[in-house]
Formats: sequence, structure tokens, C-alpha cells
Amino acid sequence: MRTIVFDPGLALSTFSSPVEQSRFWVRFVEWERDERVAMGSETHGAVSHFYATRVCSSGSSVPAGMSKGVHRAMKALLSRPPLKNADSFRERTLDVKYLGKDANATILAIDIGAMQHASELHLAIAAECWPAGVTVGRVLPAPPERVFFQTVPNSPTESERWEARADALQDFKLLVVGGQPDRSVAESLLAKLNVDRSRLVWVPCEKSKPPRNLDAQIKGTRDSQTIVICITGKMGHSTSNKVRENCTKVGIPLVNVESAGEILPKLGKYADALVAAARLALSTGADVGA
Repeated sequence: MRTIVFDPGLALSTFSSPVEQSRFWVRFVEWERDERVAMGSETHGAVSHFYATRVCSSGSSVPAGMSKGVHRAMKALLSRPPLKNADSFRERTLDVKYLGKDANATILAIDIGAMQHASELHLAIAAECWPAGVTVGRVLPAPPERVFFQTVPNSPTESERWEARADALQDFKLLVVGGQPDRSVAESLLAKLNVDRSRLVWVPCEKSKPPRNLDAQIKGTRDSQTIVICITGKMGHSTSNKVRENCTKVGIPLVNVESAGEILPKLGKYADALVAAARLALSTGADVGA
């Protein structure tokens, strides 16, 4: 299970209106329900102090009708051991500017500075404390190399999304038609989708040099689970039309891309559709293959 680091802005804030205050604590309670969430040591200490001095003592920080739920969530989250940090601290910055309170930015920087055990970092964020629409940033210097921003509790992390995609495609072979075999693309397919060379066939093709035995290549996939990927930017219209017609005849899926660099993201979207269909079938009791 992935660990998602807690943005101090999700618990330490001031409010301009009762409505804003209520929304803030509703979000806090929702994040506590995500079992992957944990606080860095510095955040844990700051939130513990805030809970003792602001929430427990005065109670003014929490709407009266939400007090029970907030206390339960706060106690539960603080009961989770703070994340174990590295023995040494190294100052780090993110290439995405923190827009929240300076004190919270400092707390988060200390936590990140002590986290050197992972190549990437998942961060549960208060959206108002970050640039709109931010999804990923870099940590300087690495490690960790990247930070993925989570705004919705219990939603999959970036790593979990790719793991689900890899699972959805684990029984498929890939037949790529167009261009020349690209080592970097093959490596990315292996890294992200666990597609090794035994499951990848690349049929070379250029606009001035149509592929050999294309019909036989595609018809040979009739009895196997194969996805054909057509790099349309590397072939003429007659060739791409032939690929489409053959896939239709054989009854296998076709993914069109303009260039080899689009293969991974397009396959990711295709896998997302398979994952969504499987979840829908599970919820309705239907057979995905029906």
C-alpha cells in the first residue's frame, strides 16, 4: 500500500467564514478515512500542538455540529505513527510553489527534506495551497525525484493507476506497426506496464516502404489477445487503412497513434477503459467478456 504524505495545510489554517470552516473540516475528516495517509514528523508535531491548543482548549476552530467527527478523525490520524525519516536531513525544494501559509511551507519542506527512502513522493494536498490543476512536481535535489499531488481522498495514486493498467493488460500482446523499433519506447512499456519483449512485436514500416506480410502478421493474432498499435505518422493512408481493415476482420482492438511517443499514454487510456469496464461489471454482476 502506498503512503501518502499529509500536507499541513489540510489541518492548520484560519478561516474567513463559517462556510469555509465547515468545508475545511469536512475535507479533513474525509482524508482521515484514507488509510494510506500519514504525517511527516514535523507535521505531526505541529498538528498535535494545534489540536491541543486550538481544538481541545477553545473549540472555536471547529463548528459545533462537527465537533465529534473532527475529534474522532484528529485522534485517529495522530495515532498513526509519523513517517520514519532518514537519519540525515538535506534541504530540498519543490519546483511547484506552495501558496499557503509560510509556516506550513516550512513544516512541509522539513518533512520532505528528511524523506530520502523513495524515488517518488505522494502528497495529499489542500488544493488552495497550490497552483490550480497541479498534479506532479519535482523535488530538488533528488531523491525523491518526483512528487504526485492528490486532491481527492481514496483516489488512486499515479503509481497505483499504472499498476492497475499493467494488470488490465497483463494477458495482451502488442503488435506495433510503423516506424522503426524504438528502444526507449520498449523500455517505458516494460517499466510502466510490465510489457517485456516476449509480448512486443514491432513491424517496421515507413511511408516509402510499406511493411512486409502485414495481412499475415495481423491475421496471425486471431487466436490470441493482441492489441495492434498503428503509428499513422510513419505510413501512407493506404497502409493505415489496410491495418484498420485487417483488425476489423480479425476482431482485435486497434490503437492509432501519430508517433511512437504516444504509444504509452494511449495504451494507458485504453487500459483505463478496461479497468472501468471491469469495475462496472463487478458492481453489476455482468460478464466483461459478454
